[in-house]
Amino acid sequence: MKWFEKEQKTLTKGVDFDLIDTRNSDDAIIRTSVKILSGKYKDIVYHYGKVGIKENSDTPIVKYQYVITKEGKFDVKKLHTDKKFIKLMGDILVEIFDKHLDLNSMKENDDPTGINDTEESHLQ
Repeated sequence: MKWFEKEQKTLTKGVDFDLIDTRNSDDAIIRTSVKILSGKYKDIVYHYGKVGIKENSDTPIVKYQYVITKEGKFDVKKLHTDKKFIKLMGDILVEIFDKHLDLNSMKENDDPTGINDTEESHLQ
């Protein structure tokens, strides 16, 4: 599934960005953050909140919320209005959709986070 064409170069996990899991005391993942590894915004760490896709045109638009947890050398207030940084976060999100989520195997009501899983666990 292709979400939309990106205008900049393809971003690569492990080169341009990495995914960092935050775990609780039971070693369960409670959040996955993104760390930017290269370029102008190197060392910024953030995580996505609510993500949605608006598909009423030829090109779907990805809308997302985010929280910056480590701003690196930047003023966090300025990052929130930096159009290039906001676009980079969107491009990374699309890359995660394209390469790291198997959306084709999901059913319409599946939740990739597992939060809406209503089946009882078979694990003891």
